Amino acid sequence: MVPPDETPTLAELGLTKKISKLEQDIADLPDEQFEKAVEGVITIARAQKKVKEKQRQEKRAQIAVLGAAVAPSDRWHVWQARVSLYPWG
Repeated sequence: MVPPDETPTLAELGLTKKISKLEQDIADLPDEQFEKAVEGVITIARAQKKVKEKQRQEKRAQIAVLGAAVAPSDRWHVWQARVSLYPWG
């Protein structure tokens, strides 16, 4: 027999879903951004925005490296294939 889950619910902890999500977002911040947010240098929203922008830049750099490896004559075909992978493509 499996013992019942003893993890407290949000309600038992006195938290709303919104506060829980905010706390999870704060926990996901890198140390540098977390420290700035704690010190009041930046807001949590600004810290999250900086993290997402850094992730976008890293992804773009990765795509640029992959694109540079493709011969110029084949780039049109790769571009066509990549667009189809995105939900807006």
